[in-house]
Amino acid sequence: MQPHVWSLQRRTSAGHSPAEMEAPAGTSRGPLSASAPQASLESTVRQTPPCRSGRLSGYSPEVDACDSSPCQHGGRCENGGGAYLCVCPEGFFGYHCETVSDPCFSSPCGGRGYCLASNGSHSCTCKVGYTGKDCAKELFPPTALKVERVEESGVSVSWRPPEGQASRQVLDGYAVTYASSDGSYRRTDFVDRSRSWHQLRALAAGRAYNISVFSVKRNANNKNDISRPAVLLARTREHPLDTAPPGWGRGRPATPS
Repeated sequence: MQPHVWSLQRRTSAGHSPAEMEAPAGTSRGPLSASAPQASLESTVRQTPPCRSGRLSGYSPEVDACDSSPCQHGGRCENGGGAYLCVCPEGFFGYHCETVSDPCFSSPCGGRGYCLASNGSHSCTCKVGYTGKDCAKELFPPTALKVERVEESGVSVSWRPPEGQASRQVLDGYAVTYASSDGSYRRTDFVDRSRSWHQLRALAAGRAYNISVFSVKRNANNKNDISRPAVLLARTREHPLDTAPPGWGRGRPATPS
């Protein structure tokens, strides 16, 4: 059964004009005095017919359609006539502001990465020291980097994996970068995570090299995530100097005295 709607009005100042009443279907409305001025609408209530089966009935005010907070992502709800309208903030649209027009608008990578929008979704390129879909995981560097052996054409180094089982599970391996101090030579080798040492080969004798070891998390897009580096400076061994036999000078036999 449909509820009956009653529109109530104030009486006029003369006091003889009754309030206009919109009667239920099947009933007639009483005449309104033509000489009486129209009264302003005071309120609108819904009257529910008496309920059956012991249910209560009564009056209730018009429901504010915005009470349920239907607008998402900070949208502003405007109520009117029992309906509502969502005014969406920049970057969102839809009936309830549920659709993101710019996937990077809400900064899903935070301050830990750079967001790239593509086909309605996003991907994050993580800054040094972070990894994960939204760069929310820290990528820790190896520790205790040290030189194990020095040769004329090579250097052996070792390190310890990052502390903590969770940190070790994140990484796929290590990147070992070594470059001559004068910048004329630079190379990077990838080492599996099961190893914690590496032999640097084909180095020049008697030259200093900057050595850096990074923890690495490989990604499908070939943009690997790396940790901060563990670093050290090492120098290869000099060539042995040619020594002349006793009594000999520079390529000529010494003159006996």
